[in-house]
Amino acid sequence: MSLVQTPGAEPPMYLQRPSSGRSQDISHVLASTFRELFTRDVVTPDTVKYLNTSRHGDDVYHERYVEDLRKIQAERERRMQEVSMLERHIIQARARATSADERALNRVAEGYNTYHDLGLPPVRSHFCYLLDSDLLKRHGLLVPEHFSTQEPPPQKPPEAVELPNYARDTLTFHEHVSTSPVDDGYDDPDELPRKEVKRSPQTRVTQEESRPKTIKEGLREVWKEAMPPVSRVKERSVLANLEERHNFLRNPRHIPPSAPHGGRTLVKKKKKLPKLVGGRSVYVEDSPAEKEPAVVFVASPSEVVFRQYSVGQVYEMILDLKNVTTASRQCRVIPPKTSHFSVGLGQFPGEQGIVAPGMSCQYTVRFAPDSLADYDDCVQVQTQSASPMYIKVKGRREPPALTLPSVLDCGHCLVGGCRVVQFLCRNEGGPGRFCLMPKKNWPTANYRSISTPGRVELAPFEVRPAVFQLMPGEAILLEILFAPTSIKTFNQTVTMVCDNCQIKHFTVKGVGQTAGVEMMMVAGGESEPLPGEILDATARHLIRFDSVHPMTFAQRTMAIRNTTDVELPFHWQMVKPTLEPPDPGEGEKVSGNIECYPDVGTAFSIVPEGGVLQPSNTEEFVVTFAPTQEETSYNSVLHMILHHIPEIPPSDEDATPRDRPPTPEGKADIHRQKSSDSLGSQSSSKASEDGLRVRDVIALEVELKGTCRTFNALLDPYAIIVPGQLLLSTPIKKHFRMINTSRWMLSFSWESLSDPHILEVEPPAGHIEAGDVMDMQLSITGGRPGLLEHRLSCHIQNRREPISLYIRANIKGPEVIIETPSLDFGLAQPGDVVVREIHVRNTCQIRAKWSLQESAAFLEAEDGSVLPSEFELTPSSGELPPLGSLAVRAVFKPARCRSVRTVFVLMVPNGPDSHVGAQVEVQTPQVCLMSCQLVIEEIYTDVPVRREITLLNQTLLETDFTWGQPEGPHAERCSVEFGTPSGHLGPREKVNITVTFTGHTQGEISEVRIPCRIQGMVDPVYLTVFCQVRGLTVSYNVSKEPELESEDSNSDLVLDFGQDVQIHGNPRRFLHITNHTAIMAPFSIQVDYFHARPPSPPSQKAGIFHPVTKGSRRQLLGRTPNIADPLSKTPGRSQVDFSQALLRDGKGAAFLVHPAAGVLMPFHTVTVEITSYSDIWGEYRDQLICKVKDLAPVSIPVRMTVVGCPLNFQMTAAFRDQQPVVRYGTHVSGVAPITRNMRVNNPCPYDIRVDWQSFNYRKEDAQLLDLMVSYGQAFPRRDKNGDEIVPPEVKESPRRPFETPDTLGTTPALGEVVEEEPTDSPQEEAPERRKVVLVNLRPHEGQRANQPYDITPKQLVIPARSHGNIRVTFTPLHNQDVETGIDCNAFALGFMSLDSKVALSVPGKVSRVQGYHMTPLRLEMTSHVKPAQLTLEPADEEGMVYYTAASDLMQQGQLSSEFLKTTSCTVTNKTETPLQFRLVTTPPFLLLGVEVAGVKGRGFARTQASGYYTLNPRQNMKVSIAFRVSMDLVQLVDKLAGWREGDKMWLSRHGGERRLHFTQNMVIQFNNGTTQNLPLRASLVVPSISLSAETVDFGVCMVEQEREMDIVIANPTASDCHWTATIESRDKDQAFQVTPASGMLQGALSHIAQNKALLKLNFSARHSKAFECVIVFQGELGEEVRRLQVKGQGSYDGRHEAIMDV
Repeated sequence: MSLVQTPGAEPPMYLQRPSSGRSQDISHVLASTFRELFTRDVVTPDTVKYLNTSRHGDDVYHERYVEDLRKIQAERERRMQEVSMLERHIIQARARATSADERALNRVAEGYNTYHDLGLPPVRSHFCYLLDSDLLKRHGLLVPEHFSTQEPPPQKPPEAVELPNYARDTLTFHEHVSTSPVDDGYDDPDELPRKEVKRSPQTRVTQEESRPKTIKEGLREVWKEAMPPVSRVKERSVLANLEERHNFLRNPRHIPPSAPHGGRTLVKKKKKLPKLVGGRSVYVEDSPAEKEPAVVFVASPSEVVFRQYSVGQVYEMILDLKNVTTASRQCRVIPPKTSHFSVGLGQFPGEQGIVAPGMSCQYTVRFAPDSLADYDDCVQVQTQSASPMYIKVKGRREPPALTLPSVLDCGHCLVGGCRVVQFLCRNEGGPGRFCLMPKKNWPTANYRSISTPGRVELAPFEVRPAVFQLMPGEAILLEILFAPTSIKTFNQTVTMVCDNCQIKHFTVKGVGQTAGVEMMMVAGGESEPLPGEILDATARHLIRFDSVHPMTFAQRTMAIRNTTDVELPFHWQMVKPTLEPPDPGEGEKVSGNIECYPDVGTAFSIVPEGGVLQPSNTEEFVVTFAPTQEETSYNSVLHMILHHIPEIPPSDEDATPRDRPPTPEGKADIHRQKSSDSLGSQSSSKASEDGLRVRDVIALEVELKGTCRTFNALLDPYAIIVPGQLLLSTPIKKHFRMINTSRWMLSFSWESLSDPHILEVEPPAGHIEAGDVMDMQLSITGGRPGLLEHRLSCHIQNRREPISLYIRANIKGPEVIIETPSLDFGLAQPGDVVVREIHVRNTCQIRAKWSLQESAAFLEAEDGSVLPSEFELTPSSGELPPLGSLAVRAVFKPARCRSVRTVFVLMVPNGPDSHVGAQVEVQTPQVCLMSCQLVIEEIYTDVPVRREITLLNQTLLETDFTWGQPEGPHAERCSVEFGTPSGHLGPREKVNITVTFTGHTQGEISEVRIPCRIQGMVDPVYLTVFCQVRGLTVSYNVSKEPELESEDSNSDLVLDFGQDVQIHGNPRRFLHITNHTAIMAPFSIQVDYFHARPPSPPSQKAGIFHPVTKGSRRQLLGRTPNIADPLSKTPGRSQVDFSQALLRDGKGAAFLVHPAAGVLMPFHTVTVEITSYSDIWGEYRDQLICKVKDLAPVSIPVRMTVVGCPLNFQMTAAFRDQQPVVRYGTHVSGVAPITRNMRVNNPCPYDIRVDWQSFNYRKEDAQLLDLMVSYGQAFPRRDKNGDEIVPPEVKESPRRPFETPDTLGTTPALGEVVEEEPTDSPQEEAPERRKVVLVNLRPHEGQRANQPYDITPKQLVIPARSHGNIRVTFTPLHNQDVETGIDCNAFALGFMSLDSKVALSVPGKVSRVQGYHMTPLRLEMTSHVKPAQLTLEPADEEGMVYYTAASDLMQQGQLSSEFLKTTSCTVTNKTETPLQFRLVTTPPFLLLGVEVAGVKGRGFARTQASGYYTLNPRQNMKVSIAFRVSMDLVQLVDKLAGWREGDKMWLSRHGGERRLHFTQNMVIQFNNGTTQNLPLRASLVVPSISLSAETVDFGVCMVEQEREMDIVIANPTASDCHWTATIESRDKDQAFQVTPASGMLQGALSHIAQNKALLKLNFSARHSKAFECVIVFQGELGEEVRRLQVKGQGSYDGRHEAIMDV
């Protein structure tokens, strides 16, 4: 099987088997079975639609694939429609059958109430009779007739309409007037057509006629139609005789096949239909509506065809005729008309030539051909049928089919040569014999006279063989010999004649050419000769190679084209040049006969050297220049020699120049003959095997030149000088580069040196590309110490002289050193053994031999003798590896006490020696004190002093020590203790010993010494002590920080807490008491007046348990952060309780000293913390009394000024540093006032009166200062009505303070009090004068006002340790004052006064100010008033825009009353206050519903009475608003005009589209009377109808000839259009028609919208006159009415008849 697919065919699919054995996927089975027919993907109808739309392309397969898909889809749709139609028919039949069964059952059960309870079977079903059996059979479905033999129920025949009496024929009418035939009773009454009485339209059926007649009336009218009894008997007898006469069976053989009962056949079954005959149902044959021709005999075969035949033979074939009717028949055969066919006598099954039904008769047909051509004839068979039967007789021999082209192209051949071409001729048909001859000899009567045996000559062609025979499948080689004689194209025609009288002409073609080549290209281009350069005399091309080096090569590629279409064999020959000067003279000119000599020693070569040039092809040759000698120039000539070139016949040589083709520029002269003498070959002209004269010619000459240069290389650097010294036998690497400055790759090889030094180069040999650099490495290894100097040669291949590298280095021998700088054996006693190590190291990278011994110079005695060495060295000699080291063990054994100094010598062969010194001391122990006197500079009575002394062991020997008791006259006045009374001293060890000395009396102590006894020493060591004993000294300092920076003895000793101490603040000051001695002393400190009494801890008697009551437990839990510990408190609360406990005396301040008593340590400073506590302002003065041991008490003044407001609000009681702010939040303007109750706490021990003033911040306020002037008391006491309370001791009512205009809107004063009489009496007895006028200057901060904030009461007295309440009222601004949003920021000041004289001052201790001089209580108030505003966010980016169309009213093909287009808007309350509002819309906009996010049920509060919604801050709600579309809005299109300013509805027209625009607002009405609008915009598109023409004229048309024209109806709007077309002014002829008459056009929303329709206008003239009508196009949705004027003219003139309806 061939696997090659047809181009454009779909490749088959090969799907793999599913991996799971339980998979139900069988797609792989279908794919492997159906291959190209199976597709895995599901092709949907939409896919077919899209592919069909984009099918036009260049892919043929895609086109065929899409077309097949479209056909399959169409077939599927057709079958689905048929299935739907059949299903619908069955459903309808079942419904009708059910209805008929119910009616029949009701009719049976009529009158029997218990019929349904009897359990009888149902009535016979009508379902099988209501099905269309023919329809179901046509679609291959089973019908009830296939499995049921039940006959259809008899149907009641229709009743004839009874004629009235006055319309019936009378007897006289039948006898005298009527001409209708009278029934003689011969025919069967059942087969006579019934007479139908037609009632004319004017005939009216009366009530009496339609009424059924009674039985009596029927009996009375029977006698009128009945025959008399006598006549009835007579007529019956006549009828019986007639029936007997005609009651016989006719022979069916004599009935023609075309008769009603004579055309019955055996091969075609007729259908039988039930028919009611004589009250019974019988089956009769159904006669088809159209009579088919009767078939009597069937011929076998249907065509008589003779396939294989030869001339002179006779062939026979049997023709069988079978009778297929139900009766015996006769036939007659008419013989063929031609003489080649004949028919023999027939053979019948019976006598008299009658063929029974189903039997056959046979005839023999003979065929006698006189040629092998095709024959056609027919045999006529005549039967009883009206039309005879014709049987074709043919002679068809399979013709031969040769695979031979019509043009036999022999190609090209050189003139004078010969070419043989063979063509394969295969017979793929029947057998045949063939003869070839020239066309000019055809036709011919005798083949032998024109044909030559074996060949056909057609100059210059010769074809052979001339005659041949081919059987089916055989082949033969047809050979054509082509020998051109001139340069041109030859064409000859040859005729091939077949033995079946068929001929075919073939054209033999060939072209004659002459040999020629042409130089097409030289890589790098051909070279131009230099001025004065000598060249070859005959070469036309010059190739000069670049300079190369010996044994290298350069290549140039040249392309040579064969200018002929014939293969040319060739070879290249290298010859020596025949030089000729550039401008030769007459005597120097080279003669025409040039002899060429081979160049044997040439440096040039070419590849390939020989071969065949393909026809009209360009072949590339590579010329290589490879010289071997340096500084030499090479010159050779390259000849291309063509072989076996035929000689041109003499007739061609004599031809005119125009017969010879011109030689193009650049072609070689192929007529130049090769010289036999110079080349040493045979004769250039020789005879070939076929007798042709051929020769070798020079086709191309190329001169080659080249120069050879010497290889050049550079060394970088050219000399290598190694600095420093090189170790012996240690290699060193040096890098250098070799640069190839030649034009070719060079090969190098370095020499090497091995004795006594080693010199090597890496790599020793290699190659370097032209212009490249190679990095090399020189290895130098010294074999002998000293100077190394040498020239290392490098030999370059194909270079005579080598290059050299100069090398110089200094070689160094081995070196071993002693790493131990000196050898110290330390201190030794006689008889000890001391061991030390000497470390030696080889510092070079070679192995070194060594030996170590004590220097002989130190072993010589005074007398010159050599003493034995006391040192032992192990090992004393050896060999060290490179960079190796070794430790030599030196052992010393002294014999006597002495000091040894010696040197050890390390000797290395061929290297320097090394020395190391050694020493040792041989001694006995010796100990001393570093200081024999102990001087104690500072010492105090009974205060121990510790000092350290040092014992030093002066030798390396160990010993012990012990201290004794003090000695001397002053030994009783002191006591001495040693930390280490005895101990051990190591070699050269220093021991520090602590000495504790205590002086018991004041004065000088000097005569005291303590002995120390040393083991091994005869005399002890003494320590002498000197000291002066002192008493107690104390100093005081004050600081603000715990750390005292510096002591200032000149500053005043005062505890000043500052002038701005805040109330409830706890500033601290520190008293530093310094003990300047080492004596420890107790101290105590106390405050004179404002002393603090710390609270005592709760006491509980031992053994008594106090139960915790329920109330106390609740209190403990309320103030206890830790429930597990009832006594625990927060740190802040603990601090507050502690402060209140300290200030419980009610003095307003207290100073807590910590610590109040203690012990002052020696030389130590005690820092005493004095903390102040206060709960009311004032200037405080007191004394701090300090007492230390037996010293006199010291009094330190204490000063503190407390400022600030002691009152606080409950809201900030826990955060004293926080400014109280009353934030009212955001409120809508115009709402009711808001009141806040504030609690003011008074933690002071005195009652405080507060006067309140309110101030508003004002933007861009330029005022800087406020001047406050008051008379008398600035803030007098007032009653409940606000009137001033006059004190009883004051007779004159004081003036109320007044405020100048400059003081309006002031803030607390910061200036000083200015008295009217500032002079004070210096005498203490003089009474204090009252201040009358008070002037205060303070900075301006705000405008004093009582709106929008107001505080009541204005004056409030807050009891001590209690609280008071005030009310702060905020009244929002009115709506007209607020446009956007206003910040209402203000503050209130409470000025404090003290009414108690005790509270005002305590002489010498405290004094307090009040009123403007006191920091007031400040309260900040903030709020924001803004208009009622909601954030509206429509769901659509364009806003609340509604795009609707009138076609939205069409719902499911019906016009609805309205359509709602709904969109939503999110309403968000981004303010900080709840908003109440209601929503109002006007038609055609409707409010559908409101939904709040996250709120369900009752969570969304709505006031039912007022219809207001409440939206909390940061809450949103979804509002659904609909635009109502109705026909009332659509009808406004005829009433509205264009837009004018202020219109809420207008009409716009654009491009045939009418659009209604509606602009309204949804009004949001807030509860404060303000409103907010949400723009609502809507547009309603009303459809329109447009026609492609307003008038249609059919012109003059032939009468009764229907003409058709097209018109386009379009909908240019965005709304669907439902239209209808009606014809007005229609005449009775109905000449015009429009189809379709109604439809729907989609809106023009996109380019694929079906907004256009093609209408057909038909015109059929009934008479020869003018016709005209108006077609009105109307819509259901307010479309404009369009009228189309149509007219046409009828005519009987035939020239107006239209051949095509265009």
